[in-house]
Amino acid sequence: MLTVDHTISPSTIHGLGVFSSEKILTGQLVWTFSPVVDREVPIEHLLTMPDHVLRMFARHAWYVEERSTFVIGTDGDYFMNHSDEPNLTDDGEYMYAARDIEVGEELTCDYSAVTVVEFDPNKGRAHAKDIREFYTTITQQNAPRRTSKEIGMLAAVSCSAGPRMQSRA
Repeated sequence: MLTVDHTISPSTIHGLGVFSSEKILTGQLVWTFSPVVDREVPIEHLLTMPDHVLRMFARHAWYVEERSTFVIGTDGDYFMNHSDEPNLTDDGEYMYAARDIEVGEELTCDYSAVTVVEFDPNKGRAHAKDIREFYTTITQQNAPRRTSKEIGMLAAVSCSAGPRMQSRA
């Protein structure tokens, strides 16, 4: 849940973006998980959904490996865009202003800090990757699980009803 007043408007980065409606000071809390506003969905439930729903989650939610769930915001967070030089930082449970942010400035985060299925950190842009394929890949991998800090905003409260989850699109 975004803790600052904001609007959704066309973005020069991609499609729509979330813009601050108030001055935000360096270090100010800008996002925290709220079970009322943010939803955590187990991957098993998503796999029963139609493809257009899977595409929405692939683009706008982030995957929390420790819980095999996706977290999706239902407020302006849904429209937050990636930047290689974001004005927000995240410590695993919260997002803070990395610097002073002016009224009307787009709020951005670093998608490479979280697991957004359609985001390819090597290319720095979204690519078409299906959640069904993603699920198959992660269930077949023997790689060690990442911690919530490594995943980003997801910790125990990531974008879910508990800790915070990360990755945006």
